[in-house]
Amino acid sequence: MAISGTLDDLTFNDLTHLLRPQTGTLFLRTAFAGRSVELHLDHGQLLGLYVDGFPASDPLRLGQVITDLLKSASGTFEFQPAELSALPPLIHLSLDDLLQQNSEPLPVAEEQLPHGDTRFVLNTTRSEVPSRLTASWKQIRTAFEQGTSAHEVGEALQMSPHEARELLFHFRAAGLITPRRAGATVSVEPFPVSAEDHSVLPASTGPVRRLLNALRRFTGSLGHT
Repeated sequence: MAISGTLDDLTFNDLTHLLRPQTGTLFLRTAFAGRSVELHLDHGQLLGLYVDGFPASDPLRLGQVITDLLKSASGTFEFQPAELSALPPLIHLSLDDLLQQNSEPLPVAEEQLPHGDTRFVLNTTRSEVPSRLTASWKQIRTAFEQGTSAHEVGEALQMSPHEARELLFHFRAAGLITPRRAGATVSVEPFPVSAEDHSVLPASTGPVRRLLNALRRFTGSLGHT
């Protein structure tokens, strides 16, 4: 069944999810900076993408078009069901993967960010690196072999403390790193750190830690009486 409408009422992301079970061609009028875009879809797979009739198969160009469509696609759309077997596929990629790789991450709430001194190491079962994290991951990956923190990453990459904590949040969300277990030791530090080892959580975090500190102070005062 043919589907048509406007991207003012249905976002490009929602539209692609709606069409996931379908096979056919999606026409977007004036969606990409005033130009038309044509997508050949087959059950969630992208077999071809054309801008004003010209194919876009280069990964960089393809990512640029998908990113722009996610951010600012406008105008009308029309989907025509059709068998695409007669057309040689220009590409063969998962549209969901393309959308995920080229979507901009949403802002992260402050309380969800890791503490600046929490130390992280490589996740031994880590998954593929999302494209938006590739450059920064290549720069800092080796530091996680021994364990490092957002504070140290920020100094190494000249980021603000908040930016570094956000970066580690996204690394962790992608399954690339995991917090280092309390009590674990390493022989080499990737960056200079203070003499005090901030292992996993700051000492002031959590009611249990506060209670232990209070007990130490109390027993210490008894020893001086």
